[in-house]
Amino acid sequence: MIEWYLFYIKKKTKSNKKKTSGRGPGRPPKGSHTFIYTTQNGEKHELGEWDRLMIKGIHEAKQPLINSELLEVAMKSPLGKKAGEKESRLMISRTIHKLVNRKPILKKVDYDGRGNAYATEGMVDTKGKVKKEFKRK
Repeated sequence: MIEWYLFYIKKKTKSNKKKTSGRGPGRPPKGSHTFIYTTQNGEKHELGEWDRLMIKGIHEAKQPLINSELLEVAMKSPLGKKAGEKESRLMISRTIHKLVNRKPILKKVDYDGRGNAYATEGMVDTKGKVKKEFKRK
């Protein structure tokens, strides 16, 4: 008699479970928030939203930009507005470090003030100098 009761409970609990999808919230699929950037020598790099924002800002300005100008670009975008100024400064410095030191996408160039300006590899000649058409104004 007791065995039948346990069998009934097991069967009932199994049938009462709701069917859920196989995956819950978690890490998004690989490549869902990235875009592919190809350098001049043909290397392909997967880059994120902040990387795209920095590269796009430099391309649109058609000149090397300094950190404060990159911050202005970021604060005009929805990504920068969402993060706020303090977080945007942090993300800009992380992105610049990655794109200059770890991936050969941006180049450091000298300019008249303190620090460096950052240019894409197409704006710089083989000697590391900014081409005439891309000089800072």
